[in-house]
Amino acid sequence: MNFNIGKKGAIVITFLLLGTAFFIPAGSQIEQTQTIIDDNLSSSEFNDEIEGYQLDRSYIFDPPLPATMEDDNDDAGWKTDAGNEMSRAKAIYPGELVDDTQGRGVNGKLSSTDTQDWYSFSVCEGQEITISLTVPSGFNFDLFIVDKDDVICDSSTNSNDDPEYVSYVADYSGRWYMYVEYISGTGTGRYTFDVVMVGQNDAGTGHDAGGDTLLMLSWLVRMMQVLVMMLGMILLVLN
Repeated sequence: MNFNIGKKGAIVITFLLLGTAFFIPAGSQIEQTQTIIDDNLSSSEFNDEIEGYQLDRSYIFDPPLPATMEDDNDDAGWKTDAGNEMSRAKAIYPGELVDDTQGRGVNGKLSSTDTQDWYSFSVCEGQEITISLTVPSGFNFDLFIVDKDDVICDSSTNSNDDPEYVSYVADYSGRWYMYVEYISGTGTGRYTFDVVMVGQNDAGTGHDAGGDTLLMLSWLVRMMQVLVMMLGMILLVLN
């Protein structure tokens, strides 16, 4: 059997491969962006109606509502005491939507019998942690930033019900802590806090990686495919 397709056949095959490099990925990308949304159906109802999920489609459902309590969403949405030591710190998620979900609340309570609330959160090296605390009238609370080794990195100990403010540039990526401490006041005092991360350090670059990076990498890979195929075509013609 003769497998010699000749120069013309090699050129035709190379062009077919070029077309595949351009059109197949593009078609797949378009297909993957198709989204089916139905706000009126739960996930189970939606699944029954379409008789299973289809490949290369994304499905968006309304997220289940978080468990709530009518009068109490403290501490930080956990609806329970945040704990009075590092090992019992409750996770919080700065920068996310503030709602009734655990870790997304911004309030807490302290009293003479519950003197500390600890929270943990993730930070990238080089980001500045800034935390502000609104103290209820008639109370005195203090505010602290603590690293993974239980070392206080910054503190705010204003008198009376003056607001507290701390900031610190993270020197490692990982878990950091804050805690609020009761100093004085009658009864139970409800505070409000705000945690903000200033700056970005994506993949250790010291800045935001940008939303176009993945697109650029995809384009470079595509161009490399084209160049390799063109080189193969040239070699076939020369031989």
